[in-house]
Amino acid sequence: MGHRSPPQYNPADYVMDLVNQDMTIREQLKDAYLTNKLVGHVKSVSNQVQSQTSTNAHQYLIPEPSGHEADLTNPDNVNLIPTKHESKWPIGFLPQMMILFKRAFVLTGRSQFTILNFVQALGLAVVSGLCWLRMEFAENTIPDRSSFMFFLMTFWPLHTMMHGLLSFPFERVIIEKERASGSYRLSSYFAAKSLAEAPVKLVLPTLFLIIAYWMANINSNFGIFLAVLAFQLMAVLVAESLGLLLGAALKNLQHAITVATVLLMSL
Repeated sequence: MGHRSPPQYNPADYVMDLVNQDMTIREQLKDAYLTNKLVGHVKSVSNQVQSQTSTNAHQYLIPEPSGHEADLTNPDNVNLIPTKHESKWPIGFLPQMMILFKRAFVLTGRSQFTILNFVQALGLAVVSGLCWLRMEFAENTIPDRSSFMFFLMTFWPLHTMMHGLLSFPFERVIIEKERASGSYRLSSYFAAKSLAEAPVKLVLPTLFLIIAYWMANINSNFGIFLAVLAFQLMAVLVAESLGLLLGAALKNLQHAITVATVLLMSL
């Protein structure tokens, strides 16, 4: 600042004298103090950054080779590199299947257990029972019983196959979006869908048979009734499986319906 303290004079007292004598000198001292303080702060921050950078850089230093390292240019030594195997899916197969099972069960129950479907099943059961009402258990009624069994083994498998046939085409867009985001395996989706839909699809055919079978008096033996019910339910499950297969294999819905109809009638 151009001011020199006289010999044998306290510098602090000299500065106080200057401040009291002239206001300009006071402002100069204030500016000098702030400048020195700012410069000191900048130096301190710079030292901290350099120290932190040096510490971080030490973590990535490569030690000198010891002579025992594997030659990675040799293809035989590539397997020596440790790798971390990360799963493509957020959760395992069973948790995925359980979540998808709950969703499929709710959706299938809502679509199957409607008033319209119950009215259809009950109406068909009553009409079928009236058509073959109380047949005599005699040899001359065998053709009539055969026609009842033909209708039984044709209508419900065909009805279930058509539902299975339309299942994948309607859900294809949603499945592709969820699969693209890596939400679940395709195997867990199919397993959950099959387990959830199978018992639900068997309720209405069972209700139909309980009413129509005893109205038509097919056979009074309860064991025979259980055998007929078992065959009917197996036919329904097979038909649904074929419907799912054709719906997934054939993208053209009209072609799938044609193939399904011909295939079922041939069986």
